[in-house]
Amino acid sequence: MKCIYLLIIIFTVNVFSKQHEKINYKIWFPRTLISEEVRYIFSEFEQDVYYMETVFKEDVYFYQSTFKKYSNFISTTFQRVADFEASTFQQKAAFSGVTFLSESDFHDATFLNSSKFCNSKFFGSANFEGCKFSNNADFSYSHFHNNLTFENAEFRNFCDFKAARFDSQLTFINVKFYSPVDFRFAEISRSFADFSKATIMDTIYIGNAECQRYDFKQTFFRKGARIVICDFVDLQMQIEKIRFLELDRSLDYFKKNDITNILKENSFKDQNDPTKFSLERFELEYFFKKSTLFQSPHEDTESFIARYFYILKNLLYYVTMGFGYRPFILAYWVLGLIVIFGGIYFVSMPTSVRAYLFAVSKMKKTGSTSARNHSTFDNLFYCLYFSSLVFFTIKLKLEMLTYFKSNEKKIIAVQWSVGIVVLVSFLTLSKSGSILSSLKTFF
Repeated sequence: MKCIYLLIIIFTVNVFSKQHEKINYKIWFPRTLISEEVRYIFSEFEQDVYYMETVFKEDVYFYQSTFKKYSNFISTTFQRVADFEASTFQQKAAFSGVTFLSESDFHDATFLNSSKFCNSKFFGSANFEGCKFSNNADFSYSHFHNNLTFENAEFRNFCDFKAARFDSQLTFINVKFYSPVDFRFAEISRSFADFSKATIMDTIYIGNAECQRYDFKQTFFRKGARIVICDFVDLQMQIEKIRFLELDRSLDYFKKNDITNILKENSFKDQNDPTKFSLERFELEYFFKKSTLFQSPHEDTESFIARYFYILKNLLYYVTMGFGYRPFILAYWVLGLIVIFGGIYFVSMPTSVRAYLFAVSKMKKTGSTSARNHSTFDNLFYCLYFSSLVFFTIKLKLEMLTYFKSNEKKIIAVQWSVGIVVLVSFLTLSKSGSILSSLKTFF
């Protein structure tokens, strides 16, 4: 046994120390104990690299090396420093189940194909600063015992941190996420994950039963970005970023309600000043109502017909007034109704409308009041004006009721009734604070 062990030592010294070399043969050392320092600096691996289930007892350096084929470090143990700084992985990089007992450095590394770090354990600090992931990056179920940084990194494809555990500081400063990223069920509770100056361009899935914590105050959300909340979270963010929040559609009504209430209590509540986050809490209520648009709190017990009408009522309330949180949506409906009824007047009764307007304004008639003697544009303008007059009239004037023919009165009465309904709805169904909240968006 002693002779064999000695041969291994000599073998490692000769084989595992190369610089500026192009290695044209396959590296094959599965289930091997390597007791000497490994140093491949500025090297190029033309063939596959296999270190599966290998134990590196000393420092390992692959500084600025290029792996042109498959690199397999599955279930490998690095007992000392693992340095892959500025390395390039052109094919799949497999680091699943790896144990990093000391510092691991992937600073400025480039992964052109998929990279897997799932089920790995990082006991020392992990540095992925400036990394470029061109394909899927999988860190699911990994455990980071020490500080982890992805500062200035780029994720061009899907990134998976599902069920990962972070015991210390998690940093995504100035990171760019071009594709979805999944943090569901990850343990991020000891400190806030720092997304300062990070750019999110797609969907980020977050949430855990133990309440994850994120700092999005300085995060940039591009068009199409979404924060899908799947469980409890604690968020630091400005009120204008709440519009990027969504609740996972698979959640039931009561789970969504619990998540929203916990979010309001954890993130937007000040014990010393109850009014400090009033607008944020108001926006979260609207956020909850939108998320449960097609859900009923009694959907398990109520009949299909009852549930259908409940959802229909919700939908009508949403598209017309934003559940009372956006009452000024009615302005668009009012404008549309004025145009529609104006068109009806223009087609069916332009002569009567123009004659009535001239009569009530007591203008001097310089000619006939017949609509036939005036341009089409003039007739359309007066019909639209009359439509708006009827819509905003609280009490119909006597001359308006007596001047027109019977069929014309019916059209006027219908529009007037619709106008009263809209006005009453605006006054009674608007939520407290909704008008103030809407006006603040203009300043």
